[in-house]
Amino acid sequence: MLIDNLTSLQIGVYEILLGDPRGVHWESVSGKLNPAHLKGRPVEGGKENDGTPLFIARAYHKDAVHPGKANPNFDGQLCANLS
Repeated sequence: MLIDNLTSLQIGVYEILLGDPRGVHWESVSGKLNPAHLKGRPVEGGKENDGTPLFIARAYHKDAVHPGKANPNFDGQLCANLS
């Protein structure tokens, strides 16, 4: 899979950004994202071509934090492989 001509990296343990009118925070997630099991509303960062929402995510990999996207169709967070 390509993201802007970079190879992608799928990471199974990640954090999803949650938000409400009072602020935002990160919640740890593992595997498929199920918004119904979160303690808040995930922050939408865009949509796939089919209209599926993409949520803002981040994961720790090789001593760095990598931004990425998550949705219920992924088995984890998807981010650009920068290594």
